[in-house]
Amino acid sequence: PHGLRVGPTLIKDWESCFYAEKDYAEKLLQDLKIRELINKTYKNAQVSKIEIKRPSNNDVIVNIHAKKPGVIIGKSGADIEILKKDINKIVKTTVFI
Repeated sequence: PHGLRVGPTLIKDWESCFYAEKDYAEKLLQDLKIRELINKTYKNAQVSKIEIKRPSNNDVIVNIHAKKPGVIIGKSGADIEILKKDINKIVKTTVFI
């Protein structure tokens, strides 16, 4: 299990990293929606891992590990801007990919 490998001997890190007191459920639901959107939209990119980090300034940083990043980026970065707008509709804050 992934939970056992994130113990004192750090082999893997969590795929979502944020601090929340009262809005934990909301942020978790947003993370699940972001993962679902990326996995559904970019099946051909062979996405292996999606890391979502939320620093204290309410920005959202999404790191996508894929075998074919060109499928996600698109020509001249046009598709990445569309992805940013779609994620921005979910989280309503600044998004960095």
